[in-house]
Amino acid sequence: IIAGLWRFVNQYPYAIILLLAIGLVIPWMLFNIFYEAQLAKMIKQLPQAIDEFASSYRKSNKVFNALKDSYQYMPKVVSKEFERLYKSYNIDFEEGVEYFRARVKNDWAGIFASLLLINYTKGGTIISQLDDLNTEIENDIIAKDRVRSKMLGFKLVALSSLLLIVLVNNSICLLSFW
Repeated sequence: IIAGLWRFVNQYPYAIILLLAIGLVIPWMLFNIFYEAQLAKMIKQLPQAIDEFASSYRKSNKVFNALKDSYQYMPKVVSKEFERLYKSYNIDFEEGVEYFRARVKNDWAGIFASLLLINYTKGGTIISQLDDLNTEIENDIIAKDRVRSKMLGFKLVALSSLLLIVLVNNSICLLSFW
């Protein structure tokens, strides 16, 4: 088998470039699909997480206590990010909030992060802003879900088509070689 592959590669040198391209493009596409799915899960869980945080914040009016009391009851994916925020509070909260903003990469999470920073640096209460933010996120999620499901379908069709073309091309090349 190895000798046959070696002869094939020597006979068709472009095959190396094609195989390398496929070896890089397909894993990259799969990683992006997985990453976007995880990010979509996190964004879907964000309203529940903010609601949980707001509920805890109403009791204590302190961000630290609200983070401590709420992250444990949040959905799994988003709770990890809120736990990181909680752990960064006494170390460098501003850096922790910026890290949260960079990891989540979402406008709504960015607004939530800004609310946390404003409260941390200037004090005051952010309950009404949290409630308004939660409502806006839920409305936005409904609209984006429709678009996202269509795009994921297109990506899976494109990936399947690419794999089919490669398999057909390779089988034609192998048949002509043997």
